[in-house]
Amino acid sequence: MKGAVLEMNCVKVCSVEGRCEALKGMREKLEMCQKSLHEYLDIKKKIFPRFYFVSSVALLDMLANGTNPPKIMPYLGDC
Repeated sequence: MKGAVLEMNCVKVCSVEGRCEALKGMREKLEMCQKSLHEYLDIKKKIFPRFYFVSSVALLDMLANGTNPPKIMPYLGDC
């Protein structure tokens, strides 16, 4: 996959043997990560019901910046 960055021809990059399987595997891992993240955020929304109507992106940002109040202040109006 690292060589794909250097190649400008999309057809050549996609026709490498095993590329399709590699991409399918990556997609499956991405879907698994997205599902796990969604489940994690749902748990947080159940623990803190005021976050139920907050978007997943906003909630993730609030959780990531929980120790930095100025970064989460814009979201507090949504809660």
